Amino acid sequence: MFGPHWLFRMRRWVHSPPSTRRVLIVLVAVGLCVALYALEHFGFWPEGLTADRAPHRLRF
Repeated sequence: MFGPHWLFRMRRWVHSPPSTRRVLIVLVAVGLCVALYALEHFGFWPEGLTADRAPHRLRF
C-alpha cells in the first residue's frame, strides 16, 4: 500500500509545508472542478458545450 517513497514525501511536507499561495491555488482548482461537475449534474451546462459521442467503428 504505502512504500518508503511516500513516507519520505510526507516527512518532507512536515519539514517544509507548501506555501499559502500553493494551497490556495490547489483549493481554487478543486473548487472549479466541483463547480463544473455541479453545473453538469444539475442540468445547467449548455448543450452546445457538450461533446458528442463518437460513433462506433463499423467492422466488416
